[in-house]
Amino acid sequence: MTDTSHKPVTGASEATFEVSGSPAGMTEPRFGSPVEVPPEASEQTATLQALLAGVRAADPRFRHVSVVHPRTWADAPAVATTPVARAMAEAQLATNDGAIAEAIRTGLPVIVTGADRATRFPNVHHVSRRLGVDLQLAVPLRHRTRVVGALSVYTVGEGDLDLSMLELAEAVATQAAALLELAREMADLRAAMVTRQRIGQACGILMSRFVLTDEQAFLALTRASQNRNLKLRELAREVIATGTLSELEES
Repeated sequence: MTDTSHKPVTGASEATFEVSGSPAGMTEPRFGSPVEVPPEASEQTATLQALLAGVRAADPRFRHVSVVHPRTWADAPAVATTPVARAMAEAQLATNDGAIAEAIRTGLPVIVTGADRATRFPNVHHVSRRLGVDLQLAVPLRHRTRVVGALSVYTVGEGDLDLSMLELAEAVATQAAALLELAREMADLRAAMVTRQRIGQACGILMSRFVLTDEQAFLALTRASQNRNLKLRELAREVIATGTLSELEES
């Protein structure tokens, strides 16, 4: 087994991190439908970068690491510390195969080596061979009782695994999950607040144009939303843009 008494690595904070932007829409959903990357994505990825840099300083085996969080990035890693980690994560997301997919499905740590990858995960075997990746350890990101993603560690060339590496990976995954889910909850709350403001603005427009009460304006919006099978926030955006509601114009 590998010696676990690793000394801190100077300059670890200067590691190059590969960070995803807003991903292109997928033709076929994999772990979940693509969603809009929240505005605070740069803040949360910066925090993830700092977290992983600290882990790498404590244990150099954590050089090639990817974090996948499908609720935010459906087809790209949230953070990949190296191009190797990014390429491996993207290959697994694109094929819905590999240790990342299995860790998310089962909620259990997954270990795969170059010797058994061809049999277990043939769809990503050619990518790992090209990149020289041997060992991969994928651990689920858990938030409360749900699995929301996976953290994966890769070794280039011959790798080894011991209990300390698994324990550290699980501890980092716990912190990463909490960070990413908090960011998602904040984004959802912000979106709800914006939607409420838009609906209120749309009701104000209808009240002024058609001399309605607040209750009548809101009722007109909800009825039109149901009849058109259109989300209320989308209809409110239309009213704000046009200054009217066609259903009221026709009545």
